[in-house]
Amino acid sequence: MREPMNRGMVRRRKRWNRIILLLLFIYGTWAFVTYQHQESALDEKKEQIEQLSKEATIVKAQYEELTYQIERLQDEDYLLELARKEYYMSLPGEMIFEFPK
Repeated sequence: MREPMNRGMVRRRKRWNRIILLLLFIYGTWAFVTYQHQESALDEKKEQIEQLSKEATIVKAQYEELTYQIERLQDEDYLLELARKEYYMSLPGEMIFEFPK
């Protein structure tokens, strides 16, 4: 048969139960706070990824536009047209008239 517990043993057991419950509560609180912190950090990273994705799309469009302009600048006819239009240059014997818009 089991021996009856005296008051000292009961108090010690209750004290250990309280300590274990307190430690479990502290651990649970720490886990919850850590989870919340990681959740907010993850949300910030998702927003940052979305913003960088938008910027990447804009940069890619700019790159394609500049590549197209480089290809056009390789064409002699386009260069002549650009020089006439933007810098009012002309070929020998040619006159340029500018009309009001």
